[in-house]
Amino acid sequence: MRIFILVSALCLASATAAAQSSARLIARLDSLLERREALEQHKLSRIADLRAKRNAARSDEERYWTNDALYAELRTFNADSAMAIINENTAIARRLDKPEWLTRLTIRRSFVLAASGLLAEARDVIREINPEDISPELAKEYYQQMVYLYSHLGNFAGSYSSEEGQRYYAMERTYKDSLASISEPNDIEYLWNTGWNSQDDHNGGRRPVIEQLEQSLASSRLNSLEDAKNSYILGILHKNEGDMEGYLQGITMSAIADISISNRDIASLHELAQYMYECGDIERAYAYADYCMTAAISYPNRVRAMNIMPLQRDITRAAAERLDTRNRSLTTLLGVAALLALGLMALVVVTARQAKQLRRRSASLNDANAALAGKVDELHGVHAQLAEANSRLKELNESLRDKNESLAEANYVKEEYIGYVFAICSQYIRKIDDFRRTVGRKLTAKQYADIKQMTDAPSRMRDELKEFYQNFDSIFLHIYPDFIDDFNTLMLPDHRITPREGELLNTELRIYALVRLGITDSVKIAEFLHCSPQTVYNNRFRVRSNAAIPREVFADTVRQLGRMAKN
Repeated sequence: MRIFILVSALCLASATAAAQSSARLIARLDSLLERREALEQHKLSRIADLRAKRNAARSDEERYWTNDALYAELRTFNADSAMAIINENTAIARRLDKPEWLTRLTIRRSFVLAASGLLAEARDVIREINPEDISPELAKEYYQQMVYLYSHLGNFAGSYSSEEGQRYYAMERTYKDSLASISEPNDIEYLWNTGWNSQDDHNGGRRPVIEQLEQSLASSRLNSLEDAKNSYILGILHKNEGDMEGYLQGITMSAIADISISNRDIASLHELAQYMYECGDIERAYAYADYCMTAAISYPNRVRAMNIMPLQRDITRAAAERLDTRNRSLTTLLGVAALLALGLMALVVVTARQAKQLRRRSASLNDANAALAGKVDELHGVHAQLAEANSRLKELNESLRDKNESLAEANYVKEEYIGYVFAICSQYIRKIDDFRRTVGRKLTAKQYADIKQMTDAPSRMRDELKEFYQNFDSIFLHIYPDFIDDFNTLMLPDHRITPREGELLNTELRIYALVRLGITDSVKIAEFLHCSPQTVYNNRFRVRSNAAIPREVFADTVRQLGRMAKN
């Protein structure tokens, strides 16, 4: 019996320690997400340093190897820039007559195409290589890319049960076996490959690999792509062993490593968002899925963006349902408060009638005035308490009404802008695909001048921005149709702002429309409007200087403007 109690206590202590470890890892991940802009700026600084070093290279070979380091930074961060590096190094390899370099660059070209979601093109490129004609070292890169490609093809097919999906996953397993046959323990991806090949082992083969991965990661700072991959497969192996706490820790560590290096080809955080959604942590699930979608669009990675959309839709629906539940709770509380108010009003009426009766009796009961005086004082105290309670209840009713109106407005604005964001995302994905098809046709027709003209034309960017601002102005004025008139009431008569013909909002009004939506930081407003923070600051200063109200309260007053449209 004592042994049973001891074992139970040890198991409980182990489970508690594991849960605490998971909580610390998730807190670390959340902290990294808050600093993601700083992390990306650090990565961009490293890329800029490498570009400067590349530009200072004195020979083709020196430029090639600097480009090689630059590609390592860009391969999971910016597909277009990574492809440009591959194209430049391909030209260098041809000039220097380096066939092995050309083979490696072909493998990398296939990777970038696959990571961008251009799976058919990636497969066509890799088919140019005969694995029997390449060195053992390149064979490892070749098989790794084939595993990556067919994994994405299977994922794109949508299901293990489909005939096409089964065929792709069978090819993935074949290339995994080929990779395992030539992998060596000193290879940087040895544990990653071994982990994937042992995940279906039901005869105890997973446990040694788990121990090796945990030993490798014990001293890791979780700041490399290898750490991200090894942590991810460790989580998968724990899940296959039935250890969901170990699974959570593994994919969380993988997400930490991915975000630390600004990896936009990120799978770990998507899986963690799904896990948080299933656990009911809607806020974290939304934050993680939003990061994944932003990363997929920025890369761009069409397959990951497509896979994230259903999860984002489910999370948004769950968040809306939770908000509805809170609104119903507020309505119930408001009803209870109203009933309490009625009860207090009835009590006040009864008390008033009793006081009136006491005053009538006091005229004929002069001899009892001294005794009744104390009770009258007590009744005055009750009156004061009732008045105070009634005042507090009134304040509570006004506060509840204000909060309910704020929640209703926030819910309406969120619904409008969520639909707008999804429409914009869908539109831009379609435009990117149309652009890709056009470029593909012109490449086939060897119309290189047309392609260069298309990519160099600055008017495309201006047109896209003009359309984007037109859409923003339209939906904002749809929500707050009186915003312009209300805004001009704050200005001196000679300095009221009127958009030009054909405009819905001009730059000054658009800046304060963003302020009305709660975006007050000039840097963020400048990023939205594609201008410098100084330009935003100057516009805001000029408008405040011409205001009819004190400039100290101008921004707060703007945030209250605009009667919300009622559909």
